[in-house]
Amino acid sequence: MTEQELKDIEARLAAATPGPWGCNDDNEFTIGHLYAPFGEMEVCKVTSGNLADATFIKCVPTDMRRLLDEVKRLRKDNEELQKLVDKFSEANRRLRIAVANQ
Repeated sequence: MTEQELKDIEARLAAATPGPWGCNDDNEFTIGHLYAPFGEMEVCKVTSGNLADATFIKCVPTDMRRLLDEVKRLRKDNEELQKLVDKFSEANRRLRIAVANQ
């Protein structure tokens, strides 16, 4: 996944209605309750499907934020590990040269 793709996902997440989102199962799934000063604001309504679909949609903003944060953390870890690999590769190269020149 490219940096631009991650930025695009971040932008879509930032543009979405902030959570937390909720859902109910009263034969009509209402997803995306935002508790605002003026009460609940309905973000969307699923009128067919099942509660698993509603629950999945409800969890997307929170899950997406956590996944994006994890991608960032893993990329940072990977960058740090790559620096160590490069450092040890260079040390190994120098050691091989030193041994070969003995």
